[in-house]
Amino acid sequence: MVIDRLNDMRLFVDAATLGSFSAAGRRQGLSPAAASACIQRLESALGARLFERTTRRLRLTEEGQLYRQYCQKALTLLEEAEQQLLAGHQRIKGLVRLSAPSDLGRNTLLPYLDEFRAHHPE
Repeated sequence: MVIDRLNDMRLFVDAATLGSFSAAGRRQGLSPAAASACIQRLESALGARLFERTTRRLRLTEEGQLYRQYCQKALTLLEEAEQQLLAGHQRIKGLVRLSAPSDLGRNTLLPYLDEFRAHHPE
């Protein structure tokens, strides 16, 4: 249930930022009707009205402002966690083979290779 709500939260934050369900839906790859239904489902699940809707404007309610703060924090934390995990997979590792004359290797390349190995021990 919480995982299903993650996309709803993203859509909600986009709608609050862009001021439009249609624009938020386009950003998420949804039709305007699907975006509106998603927000209605979220409001129903929370038991709170998140937006004041008029024909000219979309505005957050007090509950919507509070929920947006928490959604923004949650989405930011998830993004940071994903970046940390991805950074762990981007380590440089493996065997390095070079072909160079021995004098060039000992006198020029060796200090660079030692520094490289210190930064990338794997």
